Amino acid sequence: AVSQDDGEQKGSSGPEVSLLPEDDSWSEAELEVDAVGSQNVQVCILADSVLSSWDVQGTHIWSLPGAGIEWFQMLLDMWVINPCLYAQVVVAVGSNDVVNFSDIDIVKEKFGQFCQAVTEMNSDVQIVLCSVLPRLREDLKAKDKVIQLNRYFRLLARADNVTYVRTNLGFFRGRLVRRDLFSDGLHLSVKGMNLVKKNLNRVLTVGSGSGAKLNAS
Repeated sequence: AVSQDDGEQKGSSGPEVSLLPEDDSWSEAELEVDAVGSQNVQVCILADSVLSSWDVQGTHIWSLPGAGIEWFQMLLDMWVINPCLYAQVVVAVGSNDVVNFSDIDIVKEKFGQFCQAVTEMNSDVQIVLCSVLPRLREDLKAKDKVIQLNRYFRLLARADNVTYVRTNLGFFRGRLVRRDLFSDGLHLSVKGMNLVKKNLNRVLTVGSGSGAKLNAS
């Protein structure tokens, strides 16, 4: 998620929002989805309202409207979310954080602390950090911070148990955000949701029974 709308759309045929996405956004968008493993695991997905309409089978999803990383840190501290129950913890938040915090370094610190806390509770769990998806709203205000946060996720992914997945692949046409992937400038259309599922399936472990896979039908 990298950007947000300027609020000055002139109808559905208005100009697209110009961004400076990560340097390799447009090239990586052409990559084929990797084959997903077949190991039987439990998966927990932590998300905000942008991903609230997921129809996920065999996966425990926490979708909290307006949530940022602080919310899930609090639930983690209270053991409401228990990483010991899962083999993968997918973190799909950050869009609200880049809007609510003026200092992106504070947001980075909070994500770093969250990953450390999860690891301390379960050193075997794999943490999957999803890139922050574009928000067409408040584009000029948030896009630079989103880019910085996504780059920081790459640094966190240098740890053995942390993976960074580019869930925003395909959200850019050239250097422009694709409006057809959004329903209201913030939340995703069906097409946008399916693209996120496809991107996430690159790293999400598929299993049978209690295992998990996202249905991108």
